Amino acid sequence: IDASELSFLNAASNDTTSRFRGTYTSREPKSLPEPVWIEWKAIENIGGLTSEIILRVDALGALLSTDNAAAFHRPACVGVFDDVKYMERNSGNRRLGLVYRSGSAASGLPVPLWDLLRAAGKARTRPPLGARFELAYKLASAVSLFHATNWIHKSLRSDNILFTPTNADASANANANANADEGVDITAPQIAGFQYSRPAADASLEGRPTGAPELDVYYHPEVLSGGWTKAKELYSLGVVLLEIAHWRPVFEERYRRMTMREVSAAMLGDVQGRFGDDLAGVVGRAFVDVIKCCLTGSFGVPGGLSAADESKALSDAFFQKVVRPLATLKA
Repeated sequence: IDASELSFLNAASNDTTSRFRGTYTSREPKSLPEPVWIEWKAIENIGGLTSEIILRVDALGALLSTDNAAAFHRPACVGVFDDVKYMERNSGNRRLGLVYRSGSAASGLPVPLWDLLRAAGKARTRPPLGARFELAYKLASAVSLFHATNWIHKSLRSDNILFTPTNADASANANANANADEGVDITAPQIAGFQYSRPAADASLEGRPTGAPELDVYYHPEVLSGGWTKAKELYSLGVVLLEIAHWRPVFEERYRRMTMREVSAAMLGDVQGRFGDDLAGVVGRAFVDVIKCCLTGSFGVPGGLSAADESKALSDAFFQKVVRPLATLKA
């Protein structure tokens, strides 16, 4: 995307963690301005590795710009914007923006699941169970399709699961103590946060995604030492599914004093214990079993397979043990 096609708020800001609103006007004849929002990918000026990361982001932008956004439950991507002015202000460090169509006449940014969960906890509310079932199924289906393209997301968390506001007050409602779900349709999720995504077969060029300490709870405890795999990403999906089932943030204050491995053990212990039994009484045993499968990685994939055969076996098992059961849930 050329700089002349994009206008966005806070252009002079050096923020690379927030989503920005803007307007995109294609250089095609008779094009009209359309609302967009931007997610930033920050890249430090580290020589040859910088160019490799840029190439990967460009490849990702091409993948996200294909005409299958609805099937993948992701926002429609316009393209990648290289913020040259940011580079000039920051000693050669780069900021690439993934630019998405807003998909709504409402002027607000998309509303993250993260915000809805926190607001629901304060208001002590939950959306209908049937809507939560549909949300869980659509996310699992989207992850299955994304993995089928042989890419790994690496940031599958509730702050990267978004909903298009149907009115300008939706974002404010998500941060209020009441009406947390008003103004959004939770059965229409969009997965974003692709800044660290990479092809599954490629070497990792960067460490795990950075964020607030509360977000580490979504990562498999072995990603630090063993890197990302599709199976470890399904752990992240399991954490998100747990949040959807309970409709509360999974993070607890006690987790701040724990290692990632201790957090994982505590969370799984809760799901396999009384909390899980109580949750099954609300959402059904099948949903809780799906969550356990993702958190434990119990997909039954045999060892000694080639990379291609292992990937296919995991894909088949994930469909049978997660996607299909979620598709049958009714409320």
